Amino acid sequence: MLDTIRMLSVVIGPRPPASPAERRAAEWAAAQLHAWGYTTHLMPVAGLRTFTTSMAPLYMLGGLGTWALHQKQIRHAIGLSALAGGLFFLEQTMRPVLSELAPRAPSVNVVARRPATRESRRTVVLTAHLDTQQAALLFHPRLVGGFRRTYLLLALSLVWGVIGAPLGRLGRTGARVALGNIALALGMMAHKERMPHVAGANDNASGVAVVLAAAQALQQGLPFTDVWVVLTGCEETGSQGMQAFLEGYQFDPATTFFINCDTIGIGRVTALATEGPLKRYSADASLLTLAEQVATEANFPVATGTYHLLPTDAEVAMQRGYRALTLMALDAHGHLPNWHWLNDTISNIQPKTLDTALALLVRLVHVLDAA
Repeated sequence: MLDTIRMLSVVIGPRPPASPAERRAAEWAAAQLHAWGYTTHLMPVAGLRTFTTSMAPLYMLGGLGTWALHQKQIRHAIGLSALAGGLFFLEQTMRPVLSELAPRAPSVNVVARRPATRESRRTVVLTAHLDTQQAALLFHPRLVGGFRRTYLLLALSLVWGVIGAPLGRLGRTGARVALGNIALALGMMAHKERMPHVAGANDNASGVAVVLAAAQALQQGLPFTDVWVVLTGCEETGSQGMQAFLEGYQFDPATTFFINCDTIGIGRVTALATEGPLKRYSADASLLTLAEQVATEANFPVATGTYHLLPTDAEVAMQRGYRALTLMALDAHGHLPNWHWLNDTISNIQPKTLDTALALLVRLVHVLDAA
């Protein structure tokens, strides 16, 4: 697993969405899976290079609504702010509108399959994303602990034209604060575009490493389970890779399980019971219970927790009605270590965390096959 992380984060290095480096990572991973006997191909994806192209116009729209409230143009304020809030909600719950209008660039998913050796009764899809994010100001180590609070304040500022309209003068006074927040958001986006992409050893070379190691361990096949491996592109800009995969492939929701590995190389391995920055998505109850039972019986140091910062690939599956679970690793404060920052390097990866994640994942797949 460390060799995989070294290949992705050091040899290939930062892997911006829809970039040549992201494709090199995909080609390398596909070659590994092919060598282990998986039927493997690269699936074309039309992805976004940055989320700024969709989010900046949205904040401008919210700013116009808030400015209209400040100018006592109540109808315009309500209409513009409601539109901004609705579009923001759709973007953050994987039903994009603005993102669909933004310029796209070619990206790829790695899609690999090992069919059941006796009878196909269920499908397990192991997922992880290949791309890396830019070191934006919000992810600075001194600020990242307040990311959730900042995120909610910015979301509230978008719809202040609606919230503040019935408050009269108080609402118009609050509009100044909201406008300041929106200006701050736009400024941070502009700053982000000048920052480098991180090496992404933890986010998410670690997830790719765990999934590939599990695929290697399962290369002989399982009696009753089709094993799929999906390594996605453009997750960091709105999960276009996972969206494309689920538009191109359909599975039986009753017998298909998605297990997503994301940022799982530092801290305590955690099975997420709920996730989602706005709308809360719950992990499949039976899958979560099974993961907890496996961890308890094998005495794995695994916790159950929540994650409500940015969307993951698993949320795309959940939103479409599939049974899904995300495995992450969190620090003692419940945060993602070195998240989207320049210190996300291989030197900070903890091999014991990788070992625990791999053991849990492989055991979980075997238990599902025997169920």
